[in-house]
Amino acid sequence: MTKGNFANSFFASTGWDGKLKIWNSQSFEIKDSFRAHEGNINALTTSPKGNFIVTGGKDSKVRLWDFSDCTSPHAEFDAGAVVTGLAFNPKSAWVAVGTEAGIRLWDYENKEAPLLTEVDYETEESTEAGKEATDDKDKKKKIKSKKFHQVTALQWNAIGTRLFVGFSNGVIRAYEVQVDSAQSN
Repeated sequence: MTKGNFANSFFASTGWDGKLKIWNSQSFEIKDSFRAHEGNINALTTSPKGNFIVTGGKDSKVRLWDFSDCTSPHAEFDAGAVVTGLAFNPKSAWVAVGTEAGIRLWDYENKEAPLLTEVDYETEESTEAGKEATDDKDKKKKIKSKKFHQVTALQWNAIGTRLFVGFSNGVIRAYEVQVDSAQSN
C-alpha cells in the first residue's frame, strides 16, 4: 500500500489477485478497482506529485497509470523478469525497476528508447558454473542456468542523482545517476 498526494484524498493498494484499488482516505470506500496485471502485483509506487501510480508484477510488466483516468495504462514497460520493487525519481520521468535479476531504469516519457540502463547482479554460484563449461567434444558441458540476486529495496536520494538498491544477499549498492534533462512529474 502506498499513499500519494492524489489531492490528499486517496491511496492505492494492490494484491496477489492482480487488482489495483484506489481508496478514498476519508471514507475508506473504493473509488476504482480493476485488474491491472495478469498475476500478482509485487510493487507499487506513486509519483512525487501524486498524479501517477506505477505497478509492477509477476508478469514482468511495469505499468504507469494516470490517476485521473485509470481505464488503461498511460505507459507500459517489459522489465524482462519478475518485478520486485519500484521507485520514482524525484526530478525526472524515470522509474527504477527492481527485478529478480537486477535493476532496470525506465524513462516512461521516452517511447523510442524507454530502457535507459540495466544492471544484472549474478550470484557467485552462477559465475562459477559458467567457468566449468568446456568446449571439448568428448566431455559433457556443465552449464547451469544463470542465477541472480533479487532486488529487495529501491530508494532515490532527494535530488534524484543516487539510487540505493538492496539485494537478497544482504548487499546494498549505491549507483550514481546523471540527470541531464530532469523534468518534474
